[in-house]
Amino acid sequence: MNWMVRLSFWNKFIKKESKPKVMDSGEVRNLLQDMRARERKKNLDKARPLIEGILTSVSRIDLVVADIDESSIPDDTAVKLKRIAKTSKPPFVTGVREAITPFLNGKVSDYTDLKKLHIDLREMLDSLARVHMGQGRYLPMIFDAEVKEIKKESKNLLHHSDSIWELVKSSEGESPSDKTLDSFNRVESCLDELESMKSLIKEKRDKLESLRAREKELIDENEKFTTSKEVKELTQMREDLKELDEKLQGLESRVYHLLTPLKRPLRKYRKQAFELDKMVLDRVDGFIDDPVKQFFSDGGDLGDILKKLEGYVRDGKLSLKERERKKTEEKIGNLMDADLESLRREYDSLLKGKNSLTESISRSRVLEKKDSLKSALDSAENEIGLLDGELGALEGKSKELSEEVDALRDEIGVNISEIKGREVRISWS
Repeated sequence: MNWMVRLSFWNKFIKKESKPKVMDSGEVRNLLQDMRARERKKNLDKARPLIEGILTSVSRIDLVVADIDESSIPDDTAVKLKRIAKTSKPPFVTGVREAITPFLNGKVSDYTDLKKLHIDLREMLDSLARVHMGQGRYLPMIFDAEVKEIKKESKNLLHHSDSIWELVKSSEGESPSDKTLDSFNRVESCLDELESMKSLIKEKRDKLESLRAREKELIDENEKFTTSKEVKELTQMREDLKELDEKLQGLESRVYHLLTPLKRPLRKYRKQAFELDKMVLDRVDGFIDDPVKQFFSDGGDLGDILKKLEGYVRDGKLSLKERERKKTEEKIGNLMDADLESLRREYDSLLKGKNSLTESISRSRVLEKKDSLKSALDSAENEIGLLDGELGALEGKSKELSEEVDALRDEIGVNISEIKGREVRISWS
């Protein structure tokens, strides 16, 4: 019967009672324990003849195995069988005695736990079966009557074991007192677990509060840091560095557009200028392959190269068409008139400024401090997330246990009311 239905039933039934009986939880436990003790005594009384039968069968097996141990193997036994019997008898005797030892010299009053008795009995029967299947399989040829007697008593033990188990099953979980006492014990177990959880939840909440305070400190510190003088200085240096990079790229682009149109004439010049030494040829190759790099790294000889190139073009040594020759002369003239040295000086100045700024930025501890703050903040946030999850799980489990306790207490109240035959209200201490 569902406990809510039973509660409704008892609500109707106990209307006749003028006042409910109040019992504290200790009284309820004592009542249930007394009832269970009486119920177990009934079961033990029912089991007494079975226990006596078990002890009698064990004693008979002990006597029979003693006869086997003391008996000699007949002289007229076949040599091979005699050898097998001599080898098998000692371990058979030892095995049987070890199996029955837990029950030898026992008294009926020694067995108060039927479930344990059944387990021990099954272990003994399993051991006896192994001995019969192992060392005892050849002994019936010589000790036939004795082995049959042991098997007969083993069957009696098996029958008694089954009967004991029926008694255990009939009483286990069926008795109102047992069921209610199990619920009572479960309430106490839940309360113990809740108490442990309460302490753990408080510990984790305190830690969470501390972490959130630390998180706020880190956020405040990070906000102050982002507006600090050192961050502003670093930001300015980065902006200056960006500006220098743009100026350097502008100069490089300008030089590229000045020198790139001479690549073709320079290649032709390179093939014809046999009088040039290797160092000059290498520089010419540099102006052909990467004119910007060559100009800013080692462009001091550009004027001399241009003069010689101009002579080759003027004298027609480069086999250029008239229109291309005139354009080439014009480009060379423009380059020779340009203040290339001023471009190089400006580039060097900008490059020194960039290197200086880069070094200053690399020496700055701003980024290191920023990374440190971010790492600490990330760590705090991760811990907070984990703790939030753990707390949620603990609080959920705590709620489940509290609800289970409430339901069990209601059920116990109904069961005790049924047992007492009147409404009982339990005072839970």
